[in-house]
Amino acid sequence: MTCRRVVVVTAFLCAACGGGGAGSGPTPTAPSSTSSSTPTAGSVNVIANLSAPIAGFQFRVTGVDVTGTSGGAAATYGFTVSTGNNIVIGFSFAGATIPASASTLVVLDVTGSGNACLTDLIISDSSGNALDASITGCLTITVA
Repeated sequence: MTCRRVVVVTAFLCAACGGGGAGSGPTPTAPSSTSSSTPTAGSVNVIANLSAPIAGFQFRVTGVDVTGTSGGAAATYGFTVSTGNNIVIGFSFAGATIPASASTLVVLDVTGSGNACLTDLIISDSSGNALDASITGCLTITVA
């Protein structure tokens, strides 16, 4: 049995921050809901600009309630993405990675009227090591 260490990523969505960063990537999903205000119910794209493959991510969402997740590179590469208490975690039981790219990482289903912002981000590689990652424009995760 092979064990893999998964590092969790914490992030908050900040609608006032704008988000952005369309790019070509492994998914056909382009960023489409990175407006400056979060709807009462809707979806928010979390964008990832990855300079290296990633094997796991985790983040927390404030200002809105996350009710589910779907799509993006996480779905394309078979990641299991779960949410609870506004924490989102994604990884692959099969050990898959999301390759270096710029694309929508995951789409969050949200409710509430507050602003959403990513924070406390953690991204891991296939060995479970934390990667140097930051949040840009509130909705964009950048891995150096």
